[in-house]
Amino acid sequence: METYLIVFFFLVILSVLISIFRNPNSDFDNSEKYSDTLESSIDESEENTDETLDKKDYKLEMIEERENDEDYDTGTLENIEVAGIYYLPNVALDEIEAHGKVGRELWLEREPRNKYDENAVRVKLFSRKIGYVPREEAEFVAELMDRGAIVYCTISKIMGTRLLPTVYFDIRYAVRKFEEGATMTFKEAKEKAIEMEKRIKNYRTQQKRQKTTADNNRVLGEKKREETALSKLEKFKEAEKQLLEEYNKHCRLYHIYRDFK
Repeated sequence: METYLIVFFFLVILSVLISIFRNPNSDFDNSEKYSDTLESSIDESEENTDETLDKKDYKLEMIEERENDEDYDTGTLENIEVAGIYYLPNVALDEIEAHGKVGRELWLEREPRNKYDENAVRVKLFSRKIGYVPREEAEFVAELMDRGAIVYCTISKIMGTRLLPTVYFDIRYAVRKFEEGATMTFKEAKEKAIEMEKRIKNYRTQQKRQKTTADNNRVLGEKKREETALSKLEKFKEAEKQLLEEYNKHCRLYHIYRDFK
């Protein structure tokens, strides 16, 4: 019995030794290949981002084309500090360290449902959020974006360390002026547009109710009640049509861009 155990352990040890010496550098080779691939992808990424940095952005060209257009207001906001960087995860700080360069484009994105500020505008470097437009400028920038402005944002300077960076940016914009006859501020005009949308939706709800009432009375043979419901249905349709025309005219006057239908 002891002889069998000795033979068994000997075979196990022999098989382990064979597997090790057959390809002793396999793990090292794989690690080296991975390292080469990673380094290559980083170099390629840097090369592509440098090309992006050197290329004149089409949005900037569109803004410059509108600087002498009487239908547009154009302007610049300079050296705005990105707010909220100190709350970023390390991966976002890595993105700033790797790709944050003066002149690099940043992307602005509205957050109208932000629970802290309805004017919130996030700042993104490529697809990574790196903070927000500070509250002092956010209301104006949010209005520009809500009005469908062309907005071009670039890094103006970076200060601090990797763990505590401070990023500043410039904004150039071109926004269509209000039509002649506009008397409200944009905020007031937007609030009125929202109120009109609610009334239009209410008219549509009333139409569905009257349609259902008319159908039910038709089945019951209640001719007079059916005609009354159909009459109300037409009135709500006409009211919706008139209000929708007024709504579209109002939105054109102030260049309010909403996806209401």
